[in-house]
Amino acid sequence: MKQGRHLLIAILWIQVFAASGQSVEFLKGPFSNEKKLGLKSPFHFIEEKLDTAELDYIGRVRVTPGSVASLRSMYLALEKQAKKNGANAFRLISFDRPGTAIIADLYFLSDDTVARNNMLKAHNTVYVFGGDLYGPETHDAFEFNGQVRNIRNGTFFKYKLREGEKVKLTKGTITGTVMWISWKPNQLPAYYSVRDFGEKAVVKRTEVSQAAKPSKFIELDRALGALLVAVLDATSD
Repeated sequence: MKQGRHLLIAILWIQVFAASGQSVEFLKGPFSNEKKLGLKSPFHFIEEKLDTAELDYIGRVRVTPGSVASLRSMYLALEKQAKKNGANAFRLISFDRPGTAIIADLYFLSDDTVARNNMLKAHNTVYVFGGDLYGPETHDAFEFNGQVRNIRNGTFFKYKLREGEKVKLTKGTITGTVMWISWKPNQLPAYYSVRDFGEKAVVKRTEVSQAAKPSKFIELDRALGALLVAVLDATSD
């Protein structure tokens, strides 16, 4: 009986879940808030300047990869486990690049808090990512306002639009992608990748959406994009 009780306590306080080969371990909690969240409900990256003292705290988790490291897979495992426990947001605590581990605090944010958090984001900023940090080194190129930009996996390009400005991003040729992005008041950041991190490509010159390819821009979930900005390096190009 004593062994069974100890086992139950261990299960309640240190939960390990497998998701696409990733492992999610609770270091604190989970503390239930009885919220029921669907897997397609919005998920948010909490900005560093947002005061979390009065927020609904769910717990702290550590995410580690399976046999093949992937930042996107680790993020998806984090999102899935967070929503299972009633959390719709996370704050990055640390990222162990050599050890490939993400530690994050999970919270439930009200609509008002989401709005306050959004006001702290880098408005009218465009990010373009190369491939995943892990795996063979890759190099890709795209055009920004007619100028070629080279990008290596594990890095990102960043540009902040000036008021009234309109910029052009081009990838590929006849079947490639052309995007125009215009400045708007309080416009949330836009996150794209030229390789990995997403499921479907942004298509402007063709009508049928294609799987992610290096000849396309792939639009990213904003929480994933914000996480990548926090853990990857900006290009020096």
